[in-house]
Amino acid sequence: MPCGQPREVRAGERAHPVGAGQLGQDGVADGRPGARRLGESGQRPLALVGGTHAGGDTIVVALATPVRHVRILVATAFTAFASGSDEQVADALTEACRAHRPGDVVERLRLPHGEHLAAAARLTDVTEYAERLVCVGVGAAPLRHPGRRVWALGDAGLDAEALRSACAGALAVRAADPRLAAVLRAAGIEAPALAVPGSDASWADVVEALVA
Repeated sequence: MPCGQPREVRAGERAHPVGAGQLGQDGVADGRPGARRLGESGQRPLALVGGTHAGGDTIVVALATPVRHVRILVATAFTAFASGSDEQVADALTEACRAHRPGDVVERLRLPHGEHLAAAARLTDVTEYAERLVCVGVGAAPLRHPGRRVWALGDAGLDAEALRSACAGALAVRAADPRLAAVLRAAGIEAPALAVPGSDASWADVVEALVA
């Protein structure tokens, strides 16, 4: 096999080992003096492939940046012993995240509805618990997190000032339908429409919009 033309290492096949000092800066183990050791680039090997030249074997290492899995919280404000649409949508989003983002850890966070819900949410900082926070419904929107996203399913009977306060500082706000998007826009909140998928529709685009 000519130099520089790698071959695929198939499942169950033993790849050639790469010795110390064999990995060059371009990922080719050519034995040149001063070539970097494996791992000095800060990347991890994804696969090993091999080729030959007149001087012997040449080993090519395919390098890739490691995939970093994240923790995701899907939050709602709920009323005890009641089954609301926010809860159903949040449960469906949670399962969709688990299906479309394998390896990530996805958990639900439920805040009890009450007179002081907004104040309590603002005092609750969940930054240390997750890298992503998706607030389903404006009730949970005031939760503290530097990268929180809000998916508004309704205005919860809030006036414009209360809506602005709930969504203030959110990384992104999306509205479940164009009518709600117009209500939020009138309150000074840009919230592109993001519809709740139907029973047979894919949630992949919703997960991408709210979590990626």
